[in-house]
Amino acid sequence: MSEGGRPSPLDRLDALANRLTEVGAALKKVADIGKPLYASLDDQQKRIFGFLAREMMRMDHHGGMGPPGGAHQHPAHEGGDWESDEN
Repeated sequence: MSEGGRPSPLDRLDALANRLTEVGAALKKVADIGKPLYASLDDQQKRIFGFLAREMMRMDHHGGMGPPGGAHQHPAHEGGDWESDEN
């Protein structure tokens, strides 16, 4: 921690790395579980699935998903305050 009790840039980077590792592991579980379902879909269902997945990713990148108001919790603030995407 740096002066004033605020995390240093390296503390924040470490917290982000830990969070990305957790998210990566969760995504891997979802992908592994979803493979049999996806394999069971016909071609039209797979096209629809692909479209919906792309739309969900696009919404997520533009703040369309998550808590109301476009706020998110910064990984370095585990259990801390919410911040606006505009900050």
